[in-house]
Amino acid sequence: MRAVLNTGSGPVEEHYAVGAVDVTDGGARAEATMGPWSRLRDGQFAPGVLGPLVDMAWSHAVLGHRPDGQWGVSTEISIDFVADPSPAGRLTATGEMMSVDSAGGVARGEVRDDTGELIALGTLWSTFIDVSPPSTTAGDETAASDEHEVTGQRPNCFEELVALRGVGDDLKLAQSPRMTNPLGVGHGGALFAAASLAAMNALGSTAARLESLRGVYVRQAVGDVKFNSEVLHAGRRFATVQVTATGADGRPAVHFTAAMRVTQ
Repeated sequence: MRAVLNTGSGPVEEHYAVGAVDVTDGGARAEATMGPWSRLRDGQFAPGVLGPLVDMAWSHAVLGHRPDGQWGVSTEISIDFVADPSPAGRLTATGEMMSVDSAGGVARGEVRDDTGELIALGTLWSTFIDVSPPSTTAGDETAASDEHEVTGQRPNCFEELVALRGVGDDLKLAQSPRMTNPLGVGHGGALFAAASLAAMNALGSTAARLESLRGVYVRQAVGDVKFNSEVLHAGRRFATVQVTATGADGRPAVHFTAAMRVTQ
């Protein structure tokens, strides 16, 4: 008999204010609370905050069809950002399984705000691995030693939420419960959120809106993760940035490509 899905919120989901996911046959749904942490320091909506929400909802649309004794990991996440959400309220992500076999599957999904406005859409590919599904205990759910869990205060902006730190020419995401999945390696959604910020930082003072971000996850991201960004094109109206996330073992773990519209 297949193990029951772990659909509760772990440390990453709690950090990004994502609730438990509701799974149905071929579909899944999850919500996230909006707040100051969903916006950049300049007050603009931070599209990358959708990473953990999308990873939770869209991946579970596929996980329900995994073989017995296996779990799933995200191998590709692609999101097109359509509009900014209403300033307050909640975001809802829904995912629909499109195709699945013994190796993995793909889901498509969307994110809407509490007015019904379409905020984002995209796809997520998941591959099945020979690992027993992780279980969540009460102790695990409270294990995240993040600042806002200790003080009772949530981050004041998206930059504080992600907590990237400069290391030479790179940005580093320190290993912590808020960036790792139940297997103890980099969480696909948390890495996605960090990459969005790294891509925007790469343009320096250029004001730009993130239009799309695609991540290809080639191996597990272990330990502290460094993000190196390369501006591939910076025109008057459009820019593209390549972001590589490298684990503590020195091997590239995720390749991200960001497309941005220059607004000034």
